[in-house]
Amino acid sequence: MVWRRAAAACYKPSMIRGVCGVLGIVAAVTAAVSTAAVLEPFETGTPSLERDGGDVEARVSEHARVRGEAHRGEGCERITVEVDRGSSLRFRQAFGPAAVIDELAVSLWIRSNRPGVRLLLHVELPHTADAATGRPLVVTLPGDAGESLDRWERLTIRNPAELLRSRLPALRAEHANNAERLDAIN
Repeated sequence: MVWRRAAAACYKPSMIRGVCGVLGIVAAVTAAVSTAAVLEPFETGTPSLERDGGDVEARVSEHARVRGEAHRGEGCERITVEVDRGSSLRFRQAFGPAAVIDELAVSLWIRSNRPGVRLLLHVELPHTADAATGRPLVVTLPGDAGESLDRWERLTIRNPAELLRSRLPALRAEHANNAERLDAIN
């Protein structure tokens, strides 16, 4: 992620750090389940990360696959965002269904000119309806936040299965009508 600001004179430095520090990438670029792996090498010409919400007023001034800047291989996906105000901006990397089991490993290599880029994993519980929307319930699991500036850094979600299990009591209390379906997650 490369952050640029438009109209730099309008910002206090602490505001820029606050806005940029909470950028979240909702992504699971490398998800290894047992011996099977899902890997997005970013080698094709079509960008795969999609904007997925947030409250930042932002303009994406560049979003492309580029060659020669990759951590591994030849390609990477570069997103340049000009931010105005807000506290979060999310991009999403979709991949097919994967079971949240103890062997699940989720990681993403990033390079950013702002600290605080965070990896998140959205887990959809297909048999548990969200009472507000009627759609499958989605639980967000937090991962690492980036600290390095302009250096490649691996962000990881440690023990996603354990993180999900730790949320089950609260989910059961909140979604009592679907509690029996949540029991299947253990």
